[in-house]
Amino acid sequence: MSKATVVLLLLVVAAVGNATAHKRKPRIIKHNGVVATDDERFDASVAAALCLGVVSPASSGLGGGASMVVKLADGDEIAYDSREVALRAAEVTKYAFLKYAFSFKQMKSIKK
Repeated sequence: MSKATVVLLLLVVAAVGNATAHKRKPRIIKHNGVVATDDERFDASVAAALCLGVVSPASSGLGGGASMVVKLADGDEIAYDSREVALRAAEVTKYAFLKYAFSFKQMKSIKK
């Protein structure tokens, strides 16, 4: 079998696989005990963030920083900014113009 035939065969297989993939509705499904309901999506996102800490420990996870926007069931949006160190002149009033309501309870580096 020539290289051209193999490449053509692989392209056909990839095209057929992608055609069937687009027909399915994207959703999070349970597979091997992972993510089955809407309630568990947040847990999955936290688990993914913790795993990211292994890949890039300086920029996420323990010892790093993170930011997250959470949309609650009632429509409220909360943004969490948990970077390691805020600027020396950082104050709560400087962030008042932002669209999202920030939670400053855990941000000990920002003056209140």
